[in-house]
Amino acid sequence: MSRRPTVFRWAIALAVVLLPWLEARPAEAQDTASGGLWSWPQPEVAEALSYLRLYPQDLALRDDYEPRDPWRLPLVDSVMTHPWRMPIFLQDYSNHVVWRPGPNRLGLCERAAALLPDQCPPPHIPDPLSAPSLLAIPPGLSDEWQSFIRLAYSGIRDTLQPERAIAASDTSVQELFFRQAFELVTADVLEVYKTADELDSVQQAQDRIAASMVSDADEVAWCAKLHDYAGLIDRLIAMLPHSIPHRVGGNQLLRIDTPYGPILLGTDSTDLFTGDPAIIIDPGGDDIYQLSPQRPGHPRLIVDCAGNDVYLAPGGFGLGCGYWSWGLLIDKSGDDTYKGGNFTMGTGWFGVGALIDLGGSDSYQSDTYTQGAGGFGIGILADSGQGNDRYSAALYAQGFGFAAGVGLLVDDGGNDTYLAGGKYGDDLRYRDRFISLSQGFAYGMRPHFSGGAGLLIDQGGNDIYTSDIFGQGGSYWFAFGGLYDADGNDRYIGYQYAQGAGTHLTAACLFDRAGDDIYSSKGVSQGCGHDWAAGILIDAAGNDRYDCTDLSQAAGSANGVGVLIDGAGDDMYEAVSNLNTQGYGNPRRDYGSIGLFLDLGGKDRYLGPGADSKVWLSRSLWGVGIDADSLWLNKVHSK
Repeated sequence: MSRRPTVFRWAIALAVVLLPWLEARPAEAQDTASGGLWSWPQPEVAEALSYLRLYPQDLALRDDYEPRDPWRLPLVDSVMTHPWRMPIFLQDYSNHVVWRPGPNRLGLCERAAALLPDQCPPPHIPDPLSAPSLLAIPPGLSDEWQSFIRLAYSGIRDTLQPERAIAASDTSVQELFFRQAFELVTADVLEVYKTADELDSVQQAQDRIAASMVSDADEVAWCAKLHDYAGLIDRLIAMLPHSIPHRVGGNQLLRIDTPYGPILLGTDSTDLFTGDPAIIIDPGGDDIYQLSPQRPGHPRLIVDCAGNDVYLAPGGFGLGCGYWSWGLLIDKSGDDTYKGGNFTMGTGWFGVGALIDLGGSDSYQSDTYTQGAGGFGIGILADSGQGNDRYSAALYAQGFGFAAGVGLLVDDGGNDTYLAGGKYGDDLRYRDRFISLSQGFAYGMRPHFSGGAGLLIDQGGNDIYTSDIFGQGGSYWFAFGGLYDADGNDRYIGYQYAQGAGTHLTAACLFDRAGDDIYSSKGVSQGCGHDWAAGILIDAAGNDRYDCTDLSQAAGSANGVGVLIDGAGDDMYEAVSNLNTQGYGNPRRDYGSIGLFLDLGGKDRYLGPGADSKVWLSRSLWGVGIDADSLWLNKVHSK
């Protein structure tokens, strides 16, 4: 990747400008919700930027402004140097997220693994597992269930041979690295509120830890097995039998002891599962799972085929947790309740973890680093039913990507509710607000190492997203956070650094494909890039409403790029401040900032600097707004 001496690409010939636009338009990306192919509105963007005497390529940011650490995702480099690729990537990725892969299609985990840093190579051999296990399984189970259990057991055996669990007495560089990383992400949540001195002490400790981790990076083989784990989980998902695992003598819970932990076979009635099993297979009944936290390096598989089940993990590290290994929980049907602490519900922490729920209206309640969170690994929560689901978490959740990690939450439909925050106070800025860092959010440890990719994809339904500080398609420090909602009348509620907000050398995007939507926030939101960052909000269709206080609705700040594009519909824009909203940029600090506001259809109303069927420039002449009908949307959108 080329290195250029300026923040923005100022002197690039027009032929060079056009090439990335062509590369950024995948020929086969079809939008499943609205039936059309969405593409970045090239002519309209070019026309708007011409008022600022800029080219579309000038929206690009340098990806080498700080020294490159070993955990930078190639995707982050791509979207920073080509910000317009963000919405196209989100649309294309959402069209290929499938829980049961078909021929020549990557599964959930393998597709996420493809985004990992370059230093995490794919497996050298096609099948990461050795010969299938000869595990003796009681009679009565079908051949397909026996094959499924043997595959899972072989995966557990191969993970633990040689034993990979971390001993408490281990003082190796790898163990130190692991413990330091854990301390790094949990230091902020030990207390709900902190004094100024406590905050400063935590920051200093984090700086020391992060610097030490960077120096030890070459000696730690943290990613050697991630692709193997991802491939195994996707094989298990693909092999999941459609039938119910009936067996002879099925009225009592059956335990099979193995060297790597017990295998439990449940009944059709209500079962209570406790302890530390390696595998649980349950055919039905309203069951209760209250298992011990997974030990580092030890996998766990749970498959529940039917019933309204309750999953409890108050001690954390469970319910689809890849904790220096892999973990998989599949619930095939029922209105289920998931309650957990930290590192639960589709969490990859130096490993790969996935929670797959295939039906029902479900409830997910947990604390920190949860509900599709990945750090030095992959974490996925996929709810593929059409139920009305409820997601509630405090921090680092609902599609969260930490360093060298990919976190994904994907929901296939239903009127869902997402809530993040409400527990850990944002003492640095507000005593009465809470940090969220959730809902398609990615986070790096400034200034030491890059963040990952945090993605939230909702395929349909009238959804409500609520976060506080940092969330809803946002990112911080060389990371990529994206929220994609394909359809439905949705509501987005945030306070600050939300709704397509990139902060500090990063890139972020919120893309809503269709529906009458409402966006509400205070500031640094709704398409805002702050401090060498790009933030984009795109709403392709619908009668939408946007309200904010300041530094929002296409605002560039401190060498940032802020973009808001609304495709069609009769929209309402409200901004308290006329000075830095609705297409705001400024020439301050080196090369200045860019704000680009486009409304491409409908009869719109404005409270702020904008106006229907007008072109306006910010007072600094570095921001532009255009409200005009566009043939672009009429060609690509149908309802």
